[in-house]
Amino acid sequence: MITVGIPVLNQFDSTIQTLNSLKSKQKYKENKYILFDNGSHKNLAAEIKLDFGNDLVIRVPENIGLPRALNLILDNAKTDYVFFTHNDIEMFEQDWDEKILKAIHEAGNVGVAGFYGAMGIGTFDIYKTPYVMQQLVRTNPVAGNRCKQDPAIHGHAQFTQDWIKCAVLDGFSLIVKRDGVLRFEESFGPHHMYDNDICLQAYANHKQVICINMDVIHYGGRTDVGENWNKPFGKEKHEVHAEAHPPFYEKWRTGNNNGGVKLPFRV
Repeated sequence: MITVGIPVLNQFDSTIQTLNSLKSKQKYKENKYILFDNGSHKNLAAEIKLDFGNDLVIRVPENIGLPRALNLILDNAKTDYVFFTHNDIEMFEQDWDEKILKAIHEAGNVGVAGFYGAMGIGTFDIYKTPYVMQQLVRTNPVAGNRCKQDPAIHGHAQFTQDWIKCAVLDGFSLIVKRDGVLRFEESFGPHHMYDNDICLQAYANHKQVICINMDVIHYGGRTDVGENWNKPFGKEKHEVHAEAHPPFYEKWRTGNNNGGVKLPFRV
């Protein structure tokens, strides 16, 4: 059994499609779903059909930021692992939940898993000044050959194994060990770098990070482009993105207090 955590800001039709996609392909009917209504214009629980035995909606009146919302989902989950995903994916893999748990069991000591990742983060001249955002780029991105993220568009290599070890993962799929150690970093701001950070946290705590070969697609950008999620923070979207980089950079630029994990990081 697994908990699925989905943050939602409006985009209810996409949310319903995502839920139907996941529930119709899952093996374990006991899976729990926690939807975080992060300041939608209408009450999510009143707008979509829910299974109140297995579905929980947490609602706040205004967007509190993605990392904080994910931590509140984590706090309300009961299973060993929580599968955080966006509300704009489509799952094609039958028994996806069994495949996740099987890969985690085979790999052993997994802190974070996902479906789209990279073998490294940070260019080798990351300490060259003046610093620019491109110095924190993910390097050698990877996804399984069943993943419907187009390599020609997303620039990733494909792998055929059930799973491989990687350095960092994209936030559209983050399966996180609920052990009281791994937490989403809220100090970077409301929207960016939380996914890279929790993967480095896993390595700093001597856990593995793996990318699972999953038949799934992330349509991407529906909330980011379609909603003014940045309005409560009084900043433009590009400003939120830019402001998340320096604190992440400072946290991981040396191995001090980070179990020796530092930028640039490769596996």
